[in-house]
Parts: sequence; C-alpha cells; structure tokens
Amino acid sequence: MKVKGLQIDIAIAEKGYRRAEFAKECGILPQTLGNIIKSNNTTMYTAVKIAKALNVPVTDLIAEE
Repeated sequence: MKVKGLQIDIAIAEKGYRRAEFAKECGILPQTLGNIIKSNNTTMYTAVKIAKALNVPVTDLIAEE
C-alpha cells in the first residue's frame, strides 16, 4: 500500500526520535523503515505499527493513489 514516506519521516523527527530508535519502537528493522520512507510503500500491518508509535490514525499515513 502507498504511504506518505516524507510525512512519516517528518513526524518521526517531530517526536524527537532518530530513525533507528523509532524503528525499534515499532518493532521493525531500521533498514525496513528507511525503505518505507524511500519507496512510499509498505504493508497495512507495518503501517498500523508506525501509526500506533506516532499516535496518529493509520489513515493519516496512507497516500492517495
């Protein structure tokens, strides 16, 4: 599914995390998080993990196709 990679990256920084710290918080690998931000693509399961860690609705992360 398409996600808003840049907005995810900005939200991570606004929460005061580094990418590696945030990835650990989500339970995903730092490389996976980097790929999500770069490719704007992930699974719904991972998008939900990221949204929960950011404390935002998952719909805020989904990009229109």
